[in-house]
Formats: sequence, C-alpha cells, structure tokens
Amino acid sequence: MPSPVLPDPVVAARTALIAQPTLTALVAQRVYYAVPSPWPQAGSPLVDLPVLVLSLVDDDELRPETLIARVQVDVYGAGGNKQEVIDCKAIAAVVRSVARDLRGTWGAAAISNSVAGQIIPNPDTTSGRARFIVDLQLELN
Repeated sequence: MPSPVLPDPVVAARTALIAQPTLTALVAQRVYYAVPSPWPQAGSPLVDLPVLVLSLVDDDELRPETLIARVQVDVYGAGGNKQEVIDCKAIAAVVRSVARDLRGTWGAAAISNSVAGQIIPNPDTTSGRARFIVDLQLELN
C-alpha cells in the first residue's frame, strides 16, 4: 500500500492562520508565501502593511502518515519608527498566541498539534521596517 501524500505545511499554516479572527483583524488576508512584489518603499501604496510571510524551515516524517514541520512566520511592520516596531511586535505576539488554535482540519490538511517558539526581532535591512520572526512547529497528519 503506498504511503499517503501529506499536504504542504506552509499552505496548511496559511489556511489555519487566516482563519483566526484575532489575527486577520490586524493583517486581513495579507499572509503570503513570499515577500510581495513589488516590495513597497517608504510611503509607497503598492502593498498594504503589515504582512506575514511564511516559509518552510524544516520538515521530518515521523511515520508515513505524520509530518512535523517548522514554519517561519516573518511579521513585517508598516515602518521602523518606535510605534511601528511596537505594533509589529504585538502582531507577532498574536501569531504566537493563536498558534494553539491551529489544531483542526484546514482544507486538505489536518493539524493535530501546533506550538509557537520565541519572537525574534530581525529588522528588515533593505527597507528599515520592523520585522519579527515567529517559529511555528506543526504536526500534520
């Protein structure tokens, strides 16, 4: 019997995150798989900010039907002044908080466990805007 094909953990994370009203109240549907292009410069109205950008850090099949994955969530703020840094960090805290609510079925994916790690400040050196990283660990089956 062939092993099941497990869903993409980044797609599962996005689907689960945009289903969290506490988070979407802050970022709407602006949860991406890559930095939006064109990436806005200071004062540019091309992309609404703040945004979340998801990427896969690592994954490991524990059994053919179970996958543990680390998904990085980059939270980009609207700018880099003191208040924008505080606002961006608050959004990162919401991402970490809602991580415990990601258990469930999201489209083709079932998340049986989710945990968020530390919030790491990592300002965007290109634009100067605030950025915080949240590490999610998801168990999919």
